[in-house]
Amino acid sequence: NNIRNAKQQIVQWQQTIGLLNLQIQKQELLLDIIKDKVIKGQVTVMDYINALQDYAITQKNKALAATNVLLYTNQYNYYNW
Repeated sequence: NNIRNAKQQIVQWQQTIGLLNLQIQKQELLLDIIKDKVIKGQVTVMDYINALQDYAITQKNKALAATNVLLYTNQYNYYNW
């Protein structure tokens, strides 16, 4: 039961990492667009800063998800020993 649970958690966190990678790609594109608009004076610097903060939060969430994959992998290996 514990082995199955750990394996399911690993798969779920890996899927989360995949979704976060897609979100990061979109946020990088958005940052480029906003940066160009800031340079042209079409949007405020605060809009860019807010987008940058969202990007940083997503990167942090990805690191957390990667840590969880490692934790559950460790748990899986412990129970499977």
